[in-house]
Amino acid sequence: MGCFVLTMSGVGVTAVYAYFTQDLPDFTELEKLGQDQSDTFETTKMYAWGPENASGTRDLTLIYEIIDPLGGDRQWLPYGQIPQHMIDATVAIEDRTFWTNQGFDPVGMGRAFNEYVLQGGDIQGGSSITQQVVKN
Repeated sequence: MGCFVLTMSGVGVTAVYAYFTQDLPDFTELEKLGQDQSDTFETTKMYAWGPENASGTRDLTLIYEIIDPLGGDRQWLPYGQIPQHMIDATVAIEDRTFWTNQGFDPVGMGRAFNEYVLQGGDIQGGSSITQQVVKN
């Protein structure tokens, strides 16, 4: 009987997971996420042709930058150009179990649930980086 209940629970969880994930975009498209210029302001750079150099060619010279006064200097950077210590620092402060969890952090979720619902305290984050990417 216990084996039957366990099997049916597994089937139920799989069905619910399949239902809620059927409309999610392909994870390989995440690299392109947010690169739609309509929703964010990126720094605009204006160039002009510089003077001729000794070889008779002209290089582009940066003459002006337009930087969002509220958002700062925003530029897209490919993942491969982000220094490893910056990646490690971001992951460490945001989700220390990122490299070992299965996409969600039950301990973090339990802690947030306990603090907010059972203790009546402040709202805390309990979601993993993976959950935040799926949510947003």
